[in-house]
Amino acid sequence: QEGHRLEVINSTAVLGLGNRAGRILANIGANVVNVGTVDLPIPTCQIQVVAKAKNSLTVARVTQIFSCTILPKEDSGRAEILLTLGQDYAKKLGK
Repeated sequence: QEGHRLEVINSTAVLGLGNRAGRILANIGANVVNVGTVDLPIPTCQIQVVAKAKNSLTVARVTQIFSCTILPKEDSGRAEILLTLGQDYAKKLGK
């Protein structure tokens, strides 16, 4: 286990999608520290990652599962990895 903290944000209008993604990630061993929502939808999934976690197995697995764009993250804050679910993920699930 790498121990990188991961936060999941649901930017879609689909209730419970963030919690569902958080459970998937926890089941594969990710350290999910928070699941939340935002009111501003984004079109595609994004992962913001601090430099020290960029080449981690956690980021590779999240990218593989959610087909996300990787972006730099300035500071760790609550989590080293921030996954924001976009409209593309909701559509992929038929929601």
